Amino acid sequence: MDLFLREATDRIGAEDALAKIDALMDWRSFSPILKRGLGRSGFGPRGYDALVLFKCLLIGQWHGLSDPKLERALKVRLDFMIFCGPDLHA
Repeated sequence: MDLFLREATDRIGAEDALAKIDALMDWRSFSPILKRGLGRSGFGPRGYDALVLFKCLLIGQWHGLSDPKLERALKVRLDFMIFCGPDLHA
């Protein structure tokens, strides 16, 4: 984890709802289902990790965000950035 995400995690704290959800879930168990569901051909750009996209979708649904509003929120909200993981911002 880079310095920015470490500092952001410290500022938000463990009591954040997304931090609690992230700690409770075994996200690796979703990976096979998500990869099968995406059905990527392997051609073209690699794109984002399936788990990162799934977490973004969850945040959008939980907060009632349209795609443009979700995109904006992922750029400015530290808790969203941390929940989705460093792959989104690397």
